[in-house]
Amino acid sequence: MSKLVFAYKGRYWVRDSRTLETLSAMAKAAGHTTSLAYDPDLFGVSDNVLSLPWLNRLLFDPRKTAVKAAASGADWIVLLENLTNRPWIENFIKILSESHYKGRIAMVSCRGEASIGGEASIGLLGEPEGVFGGFLKALPGQLPQKLRGEGLADLDALPLPDLDLFAPYEDFRTSYMAYAGKGCSGACSYCEEPYYRKACGPGYARLRRPARVIEELAAVKKRFGTREITFKDSVFTADKAWLKEFLAFYKTAIGVPFKCFGRADAFDPVTAAMLKDAGCYCVEFGLQTFNERIRSSVLKRPETLEAVQKAFAACAAAGLAYDADYIFGLPGESVADHLEAARRFSALAGLNRIKCHNLVYYKGFGVTDYAVKGGYVDEASVEAGDFFSGDRAAPGMRGADSAFRKLFKLYGLPGGRALGLAASSGLWRAFRFIPAFLLKPLELLGGLLRGDRRFFVYLKNYPLRVLKVIVE
Repeated sequence: MSKLVFAYKGRYWVRDSRTLETLSAMAKAAGHTTSLAYDPDLFGVSDNVLSLPWLNRLLFDPRKTAVKAAASGADWIVLLENLTNRPWIENFIKILSESHYKGRIAMVSCRGEASIGGEASIGLLGEPEGVFGGFLKALPGQLPQKLRGEGLADLDALPLPDLDLFAPYEDFRTSYMAYAGKGCSGACSYCEEPYYRKACGPGYARLRRPARVIEELAAVKKRFGTREITFKDSVFTADKAWLKEFLAFYKTAIGVPFKCFGRADAFDPVTAAMLKDAGCYCVEFGLQTFNERIRSSVLKRPETLEAVQKAFAACAAAGLAYDADYIFGLPGESVADHLEAARRFSALAGLNRIKCHNLVYYKGFGVTDYAVKGGYVDEASVEAGDFFSGDRAAPGMRGADSAFRKLFKLYGLPGGRALGLAASSGLWRAFRFIPAFLLKPLELLGGLLRGDRRFFVYLKNYPLRVLKVIVE
């Protein structure tokens, strides 16, 4: 049997980390041994809570993980490519070579054959769980340079995630992030979900049986005593029949507070009441902008602003807090759009948090084609920046973006009335000058004062992680 080492860089992104945990469980079930070479990038660009690259460079040696993997004696080092980590993969493989790694490299990718270079011993193309199963069956025999997976994996037949992989680094007792299924049926032009659906084929967006999801959560709760769960599915509330069955199981078998994503056109007062009754403490909605033209024509959001407002009202009526995602740097966005957003946010009841993101242009995304054709972005600079830092807006908008981003992030401190006052009086301009080292503590304070469970998780976990790095 073979020794496999999975290599990973970045914050605990549930899509990729959960994929690796499943691949590790598959490998163990086939008799192989597995371990993790982990570069946590705790304060790097992949961290949406405290992105402080200078501190990340001070605390983390980018070569350390690759050198450790090379010295592990692994027969195979497995790398999972996503939309942003190709440069890291290339550098990782380079360091492996410099460290005289004697084993072989498997690179798993949905991005197509062009992404697999000669540096990998084998490229595994397709939905990771499906093609990796074929890879395991072929071991230890002669393997081709590329192996393509056909069709989609049966999610209910896959083993439960191997949490031993990340358990030394993640606090599953405080919080556990889960997927009930895969994918999304939407076609939003800026989102990775349609990209993966196209790459993996029809039927990619699907849910596991409620009982199977509960089996995973029950095992996690029994082992770690988990106190909170966050469901990361983009379509968690879309199938009302599935949701009703699942929540009935969840309330009796799990019974800990949870957070989830909702889609406004598949959300109503009945859904809000079911979620609240089952222990949901917050729902996150992908608003992105209040500009109806940009939402429909550029972002291809499936729901209207009327549906969004009704979803917000349903949460407020049920006493269920909700978050609203808001993207900066949208093509054609104006100061007037941010002022209108501030006005509308200030009038909302039950709003917990405005979650601020930046648009990133990836090759193959609809919004990228739109922006390139419209002259909003140079094609040569596509895929620069990241979702949480690095504004890609027109230069004339970056000052306003900075001011409104800080104003919206601090919503938890002054609340809606003060937000509206700052926007209408012009005081919003002053927020641009709040230094980054003050913004995060103030944002954290606002979240704590509002009782946001996620901020309590951050407050507990980050000092411990930094201490662990210093001790090591």
